[in-house]
Amino acid sequence: MMKGQHFISVMGVKDGVGASHFCLELAATLSKNGGRVLLIDGDVDHPGDLKIISEDSHPWRTVADLQKLPRIATGGMVASFLRGSLDLSVLQLLPTDGSFAKSSDPIFSCFDWILGDFGSRWHPVAIEFFKKSSLLLFILNPVMTQLQALKRKTEALAASFFPLQRLGFLANRWDAKTFLKAGDVEHFAAITCFGKNVEEAHLKLKGLVSPNGDLAPFLPERLLGEKKTAPTFSVEEKRMPQETAFKGMLLKNIKQQMEAKGLKADQNEEGIRDKIRMIVHEVLSRQTQTIPQEADRTNLTEELLDELLGLGPLEKLLQSPDNNEILVNGCDPIYVEEKGRLKKTALHFSNRDFLDKAIERILAPCGRRVDVFSPMVDARLPCGSRVNIIIPPLALNGPIISIRRFSKEMLGPDDLIRSQTASAQTLSFLKEAVLNKMNILVSGGTGSGKTTLLNLLSSFISEQERIITIEDAAELRLNQPHVVRLESRPANIEGKGAIAIRDLVRNALRMRPDRIVVGECRGAEALDMLQAMNTGHEGSLTTLHANSPRDALSRLETLVMFAEMELPSKAIREQIASAIDIVVQIARGADGNRKIVSIVKLSGMEGDVFTLEEIDV
Repeated sequence: MMKGQHFISVMGVKDGVGASHFCLELAATLSKNGGRVLLIDGDVDHPGDLKIISEDSHPWRTVADLQKLPRIATGGMVASFLRGSLDLSVLQLLPTDGSFAKSSDPIFSCFDWILGDFGSRWHPVAIEFFKKSSLLLFILNPVMTQLQALKRKTEALAASFFPLQRLGFLANRWDAKTFLKAGDVEHFAAITCFGKNVEEAHLKLKGLVSPNGDLAPFLPERLLGEKKTAPTFSVEEKRMPQETAFKGMLLKNIKQQMEAKGLKADQNEEGIRDKIRMIVHEVLSRQTQTIPQEADRTNLTEELLDELLGLGPLEKLLQSPDNNEILVNGCDPIYVEEKGRLKKTALHFSNRDFLDKAIERILAPCGRRVDVFSPMVDARLPCGSRVNIIIPPLALNGPIISIRRFSKEMLGPDDLIRSQTASAQTLSFLKEAVLNKMNILVSGGTGSGKTTLLNLLSSFISEQERIITIEDAAELRLNQPHVVRLESRPANIEGKGAIAIRDLVRNALRMRPDRIVVGECRGAEALDMLQAMNTGHEGSLTTLHANSPRDALSRLETLVMFAEMELPSKAIREQIASAIDIVVQIARGADGNRKIVSIVKLSGMEGDVFTLEEIDV
């Protein structure tokens, strides 16, 4: 669902309670407040009633009419096509299956609010809309028979794992005496009654149409607790202790059922997730009495499936675009980094077995391994995130997973200027330096943004050049047409077959490169990189861990010594002075923001000391 967009499904507990009238007035109110509203007549038992109530003389469009639109239709075209005399967009769903709701996202994306009037009976169309809905709102008169009908519908929704946080109630023609005589007052405490009639209920719409789309006025306060906005996942969300306590028991029962039916979580079979989902539903149905009333069964089902088939709690964290780092410390609570600051989440792995299984699933696709003989490994996820794993006996608290995530969209100059990482003048200078084939070393601490900056600098390279990138775990994403990507390889289980960065740098020199981009120099490959820069491969780029430009050059000298060539220090420094043109220092501040703090030009040497000239841009 797009940000700022809400689906609201309106149903009557029975026919004639005013659900259609309320849906129509709600749509008009939202439209008057400037929202783009799509009103859908989804009552397949009484099609056309909503149009009659609205007294709309304009012909309402149907799903069949939508098929006449061209395949590529703009938002304005869709809205105009569906426009009625109500000054909002209207659509009538004639009896059909749920395929429209499943495949209509391009149409829905044109609107801020999608309101559906679905009468009083569930059917395939209504059920598909329920899944999308920010709110399922029941309209009723608070009389005994309707309260009992509401209770049955609520129980049916709970049994089908509909998240009760998205369920709301509105009572027309409020009668306190009748309501209090309902008997089980505590059970019906969730019913939110807004006033004596629909008109008074409109006073509550101010919250519904507020800029942040707050749906609190229509959500039962008992279910919301102190939370007054539409339920969304937060890494700081408190996990219910009851839910954590019985989760392990549920997983054990589910695995027993899977074994009985011959299903294995890792078998490569189409539809395996749906088959296991059915088992999860069966187990949860038998455990209805032990599941806390506040538990969101839909979320619980997905969490169980993630533990059984995926990466457990990592699945939910990997879906959030705000997490730059995800840090797993054994089975303890997981930490994430948001905007440069670490936050403790309520998520954790249920036990060591599920954590080990997640590690196995991370490493299997990229052909890497981790065991007591090789207890450290670098890898990457299919989404491009970089992963480091270290296990006991080196990690005393259990397996440690560190995931560095990268933006799905490559950051451009405007993004760095907007985040104040660099000024327009700084980026203009660096672009000219890249185009003029200067050899650039990017220096910075862990998590300072070196790879992001290297990506940006690499994007300035001409499309006419052949670029070879060399990395331990592929992270760079270049859009030029002629890019060759090389990745190192660790040894196999027999300790053979390792290909180091140094081997790839040497091989790259035989591949007719115009530019060589090394993701990070951290060993003997530094010598080969310097030799490449000094033998006609100008414009090469690389990164290095260091706290200042001068420290970066000193560390580069140390790394060259790893090559065991027994070169004198002066010869190494002369190689560096001849090869490196510019050092760019990037740092992360106390507030978590990244910033280019220094650009220096390496002019040469005076005796045994590098001559550095600070460039003010």
